[in-house]
Order: sequence, then C-alpha cells, then structure tokens
Amino acid sequence: MKRPLLVALLVLAGALLALFLAVFPTGRWWKLQRLGHVPEDVNRSTREGESEWRLAEWTTWWGKPLAPAEFWKGRVVWNDESAEQAAHRYGRSYPPIPDHLKNLIAGFPLSSRSHADIVPGPWSGGPDGGVIPYHLTDAEDAYWNWFWRTKPKPPATLEREQFDVAEPIFRMRKPLIIRGVDLNASIGARERADSEAFLKRRAQEIGVPTEALTEEALFWAYVMRQRKEYSKELARAALWKPQGNGIAEGFLGRFLDRLLVDTNLITNPLAAEQLDAANTWKVAYLQRLRREKTDESYLNAYLAAWKLDRSKVFPEETTK
Repeated sequence: MKRPLLVALLVLAGALLALFLAVFPTGRWWKLQRLGHVPEDVNRSTREGESEWRLAEWTTWWGKPLAPAEFWKGRVVWNDESAEQAAHRYGRSYPPIPDHLKNLIAGFPLSSRSHADIVPGPWSGGPDGGVIPYHLTDAEDAYWNWFWRTKPKPPATLEREQFDVAEPIFRMRKPLIIRGVDLNASIGARERADSEAFLKRRAQEIGVPTEALTEEALFWAYVMRQRKEYSKELARAALWKPQGNGIAEGFLGRFLDRLLVDTNLITNPLAAEQLDAANTWKVAYLQRLRREKTDESYLNAYLAAWKLDRSKVFPEETTK
C-alpha cells in the first residue's frame, strides 16, 4: 500500500474514532460497564431512563447467563414482577432456572430443551418500534411456563386470580335492572352454573388452589379486595373534599353503588370472626402445602404476606 494512501486511511480512521468518542456517551457507558447491571433507580418510562437502558445493551455483560444460586439467594423462587425486573437489569428476559434446587426442577424435562441463547431482532416488537433485546433460551421459556402451571403462586397473584373469578360470579347473581327489567333473570340456573364452573376450572388450570375457590373463599376475596379499593376511594375523595362541590361524595357514591355485597362489609371494621373467616382458605391451603412437603420458603413467604399467626396455621409446631 502506498504511503499517502495509508496516511489518508489512518487520518480517516482517527476522524471516525474522534467522532465516535464525541457522540458516544463513554462516561455513562463505563459506569454501567463497571456496575454490571442497570441500576434499580433507572426508570424506563422516562427519556433519560430509556437512554440508559439502550446504552446498557452495548456493555459486555448485557444478556450474559445469570448464576442461579447467586440470583436466588435471599429470594423466594417465584417468577414474579420483582424477579423479572431483576433479570431484565442484566439483559435477560427470564430469571435463571433454579437448577441448584433439585426439588424445583423435578418433573421438568430440562435436558430435552435447548439452552442456546435467543436474541430478539431489533424490530421484533413490530413496525411501531424496536424492543429491548433481552436474551432468553427455549429452556427458560418452557421452564417458567411449566413452573407457572405447577408451582405455588405469589400471594398477590393468587388474590388477583381469585378476585377475577369472584367478581363475575357475584355480578351474574345480582339483579341487573335496565328499564325495570332484570336482565340477569333471563340467565337460566344451568347456564349460570356452567359459567361459574368454567371460571373456576380456568383458574385451577393456571394453578389457583381449590381452597381458594370455595364459596366462602370467593366471597371474602371479593370483600377484602373491595375494602382496599374503598380505602383508595376515600383518599381520592379527601383531595376533593375541600372544594365543597360534591365531587368527593360522587366518587364514593358511585363506588358503593357498584358493590356486589353489603356495603357495611366494605365501609365498617370487620369483627375478629369475620377476619378469621376471610383467612380460612389460606390456612387450609398452607396446611396442605405442608403435608405435600412444599419447600418451606413458600410457606414462610405466604405467612409473612398474609400476616398469619404461624402457631394457628401449624399448631403441631408448638406441641413438639
């Protein structure tokens, strides 16, 4: 190669490098590179946060497989929102398969699934825009789907699915008066029973325990959920109360009118006996999990989330 041409190429390469360094946020990149994950306080919903996530894609650690024992240390093995978000911060679509815990992979054909990384294409999100290229494997995708169907659900997920069964069931049972006619009265007893059975069957298929689907359990699931919603409505009404324009009363009135149970169960304190009734299915469920030798980490997590008295749930422990 002739010397003038070599010099020209070197000058061009230098100019391109200088342009790259001027445009590319090297300081932020190095910070992310050293940290090894996207910080917890970086929110993708902001423009700055989205830019930080996009920059993380160019680090050397992005999408690398995570060590299961390290990732799950101090965590209950649930593929819930918290675990997924933690995995995302390392560039992974799913948390790592807990193959260090043999009881949580027993029954899943792990060796028959591919462990090769799959990286989404830049436009796999469709024509409206690209996606964050979280890495995943076929084994992870299959495992977490199997896990969802066969393992205990996080408390919040159980309660959500339980309410999604209770609300339509009680709505079908309540008169729906339009122009003086009860439209729900046209639904035959057999049709209503079939609809209720379908809702319960669907819930069981995705892992909702039978204890959570009894008449009493569904009733109290609806009540307890609406009590939480009522607290939110009270807080919202309080913001409008000083205006004195009736908006606050309107919020509460519309909420109470939509209820499918006695409003006193929502607006008044519950008696101890009622609280015990609301927890009956939870106690029965945890006792069954204990008999089935479910990992104690799940039992402890449920006890903590539901604020249950361990001695009442497992009285045999106090008699040993």
